[in-house]
Amino acid sequence: TTLIIYEAPDFKMLKNSEEKGVPLTDKVTKYTWFPNSNFLMCIYEHRINKQIDTIIDFYEIPSRIKCNFSIPISNNQVLSYHWHPNGKTVVLLLKTAKIPNWSIMIVDFNLDNFTHKSSSFDVITPVKSNNELEKTEKDIDFYEVEVFWADDGNDILVSAKKRLLIPNYSREEAKVKVSDNGYSLTISMYSVRGKELKI
Repeated sequence: TTLIIYEAPDFKMLKNSEEKGVPLTDKVTKYTWFPNSNFLMCIYEHRINKQIDTIIDFYEIPSRIKCNFSIPISNNQVLSYHWHPNGKTVVLLLKTAKIPNWSIMIVDFNLDNFTHKSSSFDVITPVKSNNELEKTEKDIDFYEVEVFWADDGNDILVSAKKRLLIPNYSREEAKVKVSDNGYSLTISMYSVRGKELKI
């Protein structure tokens, strides 16, 4: 995606330092404005085979100046982001490229000098079994996860749709099948206290 910014009220393309109206950046996967300041957060995904690496860059508007730091995220893609009510903190929902593993990254920004601190936490990890025959109804295949701020930003709500993997045994073969009725929704609440995330 190419990101182009227009200025109101005449809706002309925002010019660069050479007074040329050109796009701000391209190959953007996702982007969002900071809620209470003139900064843009741009998310770029680089895919090579099954590997996904993500870079997050920041731009000040209307100067179009790229901020002097980036956030690299190795082997993860950003599925969604949600801003804290304070407008200075964002939670990113991440997912690994191969074996599905969901985690969150909480990024706190200091908008005075535009620095940041971040912390990451695993919220949903895949069920691992050395033997498919050992799987039980407790084994879970999560296929859709979302996060939200709750309680005025003191908590993070994690919701996940899941499939129960129901084993079907036979004398001729043994396979793990997904039951047509084996769908459910699980919800977890995490409390944010300082630098820790506690369930």
